[in-house]
Amino acid sequence: PVGDVGKSDTLGSTGSARKRGGGAKKAMQANKSALRAPRALCCLTLSNPIRMAALALVEWKYPLFPPPFDIFILLAIFANCVAMGVTKPYPDDDSNHTNHQLEQVEYVFLVIFTIETFTKILAYGLVMHPSAYIRSGWNLLDFIIVIVGYLKIYHWKLSLVNKTYGATLMPSSVQVVQCPPCCRKTRRIIRN
Repeated sequence: PVGDVGKSDTLGSTGSARKRGGGAKKAMQANKSALRAPRALCCLTLSNPIRMAALALVEWKYPLFPPPFDIFILLAIFANCVAMGVTKPYPDDDSNHTNHQLEQVEYVFLVIFTIETFTKILAYGLVMHPSAYIRSGWNLLDFIIVIVGYLKIYHWKLSLVNKTYGATLMPSSVQVVQCPPCCRKTRRIIRN
């Protein structure tokens, strides 16, 4: 009829889109890609294979389960918190065998969290887009924790080279800063 021209059904799609099929799926995919930065790190477009792999890993989901990438990172954070809780502080930089082994395990956790950070930066971009990695407060906290972890290593190496630098400047403050991501990851799992 002449009066039905330009009208849409209750879902907001026109009759021609319904006949073609897949209109809602294509609209959702277009909306999802509009939320991503067109370029990450000023050079990786959405069609770049490296960025596509990073997005696939970060946004990998099973139908009824939480994202495996987030679960793995949550388990790593939990294990890191347990390792920090097991560590026994000794005065004057004394240590025991267990503490020495746990310090070595910290490097493994730092590598895991560094890979998480770089993967998300490749997937979402660093700063320029509204959905960029640093624009999220929790991701900014993760980024700072990784940087502080590397500063701790640098400080430790510097104290080995020059004994005038004390080793008590960072360790306790680093351990306090490294624990909060557990709260964020748990909240994300519950929310999904």
